[in-house]
Amino acid sequence: MAGKTHLQDGFRGDRRIRPAQFFQLDVGLPDRNFIHLWLPETVSAGGETRFFAPRGEVGGEWEIDPEGAVHCCRELGSDLWMESVVAEVELGVRLTIRLSNRSDQWLRGVTAQTCVQLPAAPDLRDVALERTFWRGQGRWQRFAITGRPQEGRCLFYSHDGPVDLPLVVVASGTGPYAAGLVFRGATSVSGNCQGAIACMHSSVPGADLPPGGMLSLKGFLILHPEGLDGALAAAQTFLAEGDS
Repeated sequence: MAGKTHLQDGFRGDRRIRPAQFFQLDVGLPDRNFIHLWLPETVSAGGETRFFAPRGEVGGEWEIDPEGAVHCCRELGSDLWMESVVAEVELGVRLTIRLSNRSDQWLRGVTAQTCVQLPAAPDLRDVALERTFWRGQGRWQRFAITGRPQEGRCLFYSHDGPVDLPLVVVASGTGPYAAGLVFRGATSVSGNCQGAIACMHSSVPGADLPPGGMLSLKGFLILHPEGLDGALAAAQTFLAEGDS
């Protein structure tokens, strides 16, 4: 057909057309669940938002390395470069965001926040926040609702005390599994829901990057067959590994 554009292959054997602003996991817990990883959801530097996934921003260079990890690289202006990496492990996936200052000036307040989206994960649906927890004072605690910007449609939740470790976890409503998110260096956990638990956040404070400097954020999306306590043990092991 005249004027037809050839679509080049992406990942071998995969669909040519696919969303490019997030990674997607297809897992059984025990039913089929689709978990979207906005890795990251947003990036800011110098008080300016450089990237915001809900705007539908796409692009970047995607590849799979020899070990099977999936990489996506993006330029966020002439001075900031980002790489996102998802690598499958035994109990979930390891998450990495690298932000590099390519300018000759300091970049202040560089932040990147990850969002684990669960609206297409029916096993993890928890509209009443009855199975969604944070860890404080040595025990599991339910989240407090902190805002309802759209009454009846959306709510935000957060913790009302210091966290023992920056883990947010939701237990499956149909089996023993639990899904949890933890980032090294995070100081808070939170999320929001709209018709279902829609996302989980484990938030790392911003940092100042010198010229040529790099910020590396490492997280773990835990999918554990032994529920809350299994997810807690996996998070503790991950945090104990340090920067390895």
